[in-house]
Amino acid sequence: MLVAAGALVCASLQQQKVQALKLQVNRVQAAAQAAFNTANNLRIPKDVSADLASLEATVNKLRAANEARQQSFNEEIKKLPALENRLAEQATALASKQTELDREIKSFQATEEKRFSTTITVLKNQDRILRQLVERNSESSKEP
Repeated sequence: MLVAAGALVCASLQQQKVQALKLQVNRVQAAAQAAFNTANNLRIPKDVSADLASLEATVNKLRAANEARQQSFNEEIKKLPALENRLAEQATALASKQTELDREIKSFQATEEKRFSTTITVLKNQDRILRQLVERNSESSKEP
């Protein structure tokens, strides 16, 4: 059960990373689109052409960053099924091992209970025999 919980926690953490990456991608896209729209809406006087070139460079950088993050996001998404399968396999293996250990513990307990029971029986028999011997000795010492 702990392994299954661990697998769920790990999957949850991966899902949170995916959500964070999605949020970053959306923000970068929005910023790039805003910069692009700003650049397109500008009326270009001759003295602002340097600013326009700078904005275009910024837009291009943002697009490149967005594409890189999108690619990274897609790669991480592709890894999730393999990770989930690995976690499921590990959970199954651990559950199997736990079942095996439970059987071994039950077997050990049964064996120890039998030993304990046998020990008690032996001690009772020894006590009975010793009492009989004591009674015989006390009877034989009284007879002379």
